[in-house]
Amino acid sequence: EISCVTGVQTCALPISEMYYKGKTMKMLKAAVAGLVLSASSFANAGMITNGDFLTNNLTGWTTIPTSDYATASSGVFMTFDNNGLSGLSQEITTSSLYSYELTFDSYASQILGNEMEFRIDSDIFSVVTTTSWNTTTYNFIGTDSTNTLSFLFATDPGTGVWNFDNASLIAELVAVPEPATVAIFGLALMGLASRRFKK
Repeated sequence: EISCVTGVQTCALPISEMYYKGKTMKMLKAAVAGLVLSASSFANAGMITNGDFLTNNLTGWTTIPTSDYATASSGVFMTFDNNGLSGLSQEITTSSLYSYELTFDSYASQILGNEMEFRIDSDIFSVVTTTSWNTTTYNFIGTDSTNTLSFLFATDPGTGVWNFDNASLIAELVAVPEPATVAIFGLALMGLASRRFKK
């Protein structure tokens, strides 16, 4: 046995018990750190790639193959289609522990004959058509799944092009484990360690 001090009380614990108590605390700390790191990595997974188009190419994006014109130049995505929709998409992974803020800039050569929308899977949202850069912002809660984020553009013949830039997705933690949950988790780990010690 070895004497130890806990607070103001002196105690005597077998060395083996002290070993398992210390090991349990290390396991608890490692588990909590692991939970935090896994939540963080999950939130950051699947964020928008090449949303500023500074590469002057469409790396990270999937384009609609029937688009008449779709290109990235001077750090801006430009597109038009005289017969239907043109556009691009990406897969994003979200977590229900996080809220997400989607932002992007867009404008068209003229208002008449030009429309734009964005989609998150099957949910469709209209975008205001302007002839100067306009920022659109949309907030949503994650779904613990992989979603398809799409930006679609419609142009009538002779109405010019759509310009699109600065697409970003920012995550913010909205739910964290309550202290009681962490305490229960810790007790469960201690119980497992105690069973192992008794064996």
